[in-house]
Amino acid sequence: MKKPVVLSTIIIALTLTLAVYLLLRPRQSPQNIISHAKSLLLSSPGWKFEESINCSDTYALIRGNVSLNTHEISSSILLIPKFGTPQVYILFANATDSFINYEGGWIRSGGGWKEEDILLFRLLETAGNTTEVYDQVIGEKLKIVFNSTCQDSCLKAFEAISAITGTSIPRPSHVFGEITFSPSGKPQTVLAVFKSQNGRCILKYDLSYNDTLYILKP
Repeated sequence: MKKPVVLSTIIIALTLTLAVYLLLRPRQSPQNIISHAKSLLLSSPGWKFEESINCSDTYALIRGNVSLNTHEISSSILLIPKFGTPQVYILFANATDSFINYEGGWIRSGGGWKEEDILLFRLLETAGNTTEVYDQVIGEKLKIVFNSTCQDSCLKAFEAISAITGTSIPRPSHVFGEITFSPSGKPQTVLAVFKSQNGRCILKYDLSYNDTLYILKP
């Protein structure tokens, strides 16, 4: 048998094996998948993230680090309103205090944070509480797709988005999106669309777990 034929046979066999595994594997509910992802996140040292928020009247790009070992968050925030002057500032927060670095100076801006305050967890909670939520397997990727009217957890997530961007879009009536998970079960990307009668905000949140965390402190 020629080598290309052998390779083709092996690839077909592996593909069939994967397909049989996916069909016969124990199925978890989407809610259990999301709950397991939260547990994995909370037991991790932390993660890097890049988050873009594109609202009808403003745009924000946030890059940062969440350290659960030291209970610290550090992020840079770029705001580009549709009308007005772009702004760039750095945010730092720990368990008791939060600070904003604006034009080179640190200004105390409030208290500390809890895990449930993190936008990522509010997004996961929003997805888990939607009325239409189901899982998809595409290759080696597992996705959760969700769609619903905007209820309590959705409104809390949107409040966090509004606080970051300063958007004037009214409270959303609808939310939909998807979450992509790594083979280990951790979230890799969250995409969510918050839609109201007079505009929308589209959020994309990407996570990375392999790089060293860098926290910029006051």
